[in-house]
Amino acid sequence: MRYASNLGWRDLPLRAGLQERVAVPVTTGHDVRAAGLAEQLLGAATGVADVLLLTIGTGIASALVSGGRALTGGTGAAGEVGHAPVRPGGELCPCGQRGCLEVYASGAGVARRYGARTGTAFSAAEVVGRLGSDAVAREVWADATSALADALVTATLLLDPSVVVLGGGLTAAGADLLDPVRAGLAAGLTWRPPPPVHLTGLGPLAGCLGAAALAMTHAGLGDHLAGWARGRRPVPTGTG
Repeated sequence: MRYASNLGWRDLPLRAGLQERVAVPVTTGHDVRAAGLAEQLLGAATGVADVLLLTIGTGIASALVSGGRALTGGTGAAGEVGHAPVRPGGELCPCGQRGCLEVYASGAGVARRYGARTGTAFSAAEVVGRLGSDAVAREVWADATSALADALVTATLLLDPSVVVLGGGLTAAGADLLDPVRAGLAAGLTWRPPPPVHLTGLGPLAGCLGAAALAMTHAGLGDHLAGWARGRRPVPTGTG
């Protein structure tokens, strides 16, 4: 694990450390890419070859799929859109840059920005719950959804996804998240239609199911994944 800003980890040999402590083979992967794999197999991107999955939780990251293949990049860091500057020169991010998407649109960012203006320690979910009665909550949320839409405009022009899937804890906001992000994405693409934007089809299970798929592949059972379909999660015979 090269760098995890929200955990304070750098250059951690995670796989080797786990392998020393368990008696079975270990494989590791990026949590959001695992979720993206699951959404392709079972969720909102089933059967789609060009997908952008954006997860919005404590931090923000994405899984990129082009032509049916996951994009990992030259250093394995493809998809770290949470640290793409969407407000150049803006607020300081824990990563050391300024104006990163995570600062404005992650769950931690929404909670922090609301707390800085009100002196209260509310979670992002609580901020969303106050949208109907709290002007500060509406302003912070508008900043978040606008930043997300701006990031998706750039990602769409670079990657041309057939579908955008939003996952992570903040998707519990439902239409309060989806509607302004869709509108902002459409407004930012003047010469082409926006890709459809959907909420995760698997919710918090996406990463777990993707990890299971990685484990199956590592165990030589990858052929079984072809039989996965929406709402059906088969267990290969004899594997328990």
